[in-house]
Amino acid sequence: MLLKGDFMNKIKILVVVLIFAVVVIGVAFAQNAPRNVERWEYTVLRGANSESHFIERANELGSQGWELVSATNWTGAATFKRRLP
Repeated sequence: MLLKGDFMNKIKILVVVLIFAVVVIGVAFAQNAPRNVERWEYTVLRGANSESHFIERANELGSQGWELVSATNWTGAATFKRRLP
């Protein structure tokens, strides 16, 4: 038969072991987490008054590292993104 004091000591030891295990597992996951998360910036191209004007402006953005993400048509809006350094 366990005495009340022995039972409490075993519970305390179990709690300490569980906390230690959680910390060790947390550190292991943190070490495997991606360190270089890609970051992006976005811009929107609007107000092109012709298809050729839209293409010219889109090409200017492309030469600056912007990548087309979505577009409706040349009279609408086009979204571009580029990776931040």
